[in-house]
Amino acid sequence: GLGARLAWVDPAREGWGLATRFSVERERESDDGWARPAWKGVLAWSLPAADRSAWLHANVGARYQPAEPGERRWTGLWSVAAQQEITRHTVLFAEAAGARGGTERLAQVGVRHWLRREKVALDLALGRHFDLGPRGGFVVLGLSFHDISP
Repeated sequence: GLGARLAWVDPAREGWGLATRFSVERERESDDGWARPAWKGVLAWSLPAADRSAWLHANVGARYQPAEPGERRWTGLWSVAAQQEITRHTVLFAEAAGARGGTERLAQVGVRHWLRREKVALDLALGRHFDLGPRGGFVVLGLSFHDISP
């Protein structure tokens, strides 16, 4: 997917954070094709815990996905997460997320290593999509760009 995040309240300066995130994603539906794009908008809150080495995050938002006639196009989204800094460049995280009606529930745990602090990160996570049964496990290896200003 491709996304953009806009921080309205900077947690480094204010001690808490508020941001919006917009993205477009495509996921493989089966072995032979790709789903239509899903457009997402999310409002994210971040609050420090303990000595600011740990943070709690909560997100609410919506997804629009073109669908066949009679299928739902808009879906409410939510997630909660926690992260704990373990070194200056490495953070452990855990997240639970889902969609309205209890569908598409997932959980993941992982580690984020900052290649360039607060700019570029490498993520490795293990997770499970609970609505997919035994085939719901997944691994994430991601490269994240957070603030591309010089």
